[in-house]
Amino acid sequence: MSTLTLTINKQDYQLENLDARTTLLDVCRQHLQITGPKKRLRPRSMRGMYHAH
Repeated sequence: MSTLTLTINKQDYQLENLDARTTLLDVCRQHLQITGPKKRLRPRSMRGMYHAH
């Protein structure tokens, strides 16, 4: 049995028995009810490019 331990916004979380294919985004949204993070797909022509904000 494996355990994932995270600290997000100064709050500690422990999750057990996650599927190995679970992404960090899925952990936040589906298991921790943190809905702020969004998945953003870039057009193929922009992949590998980074922008400063």
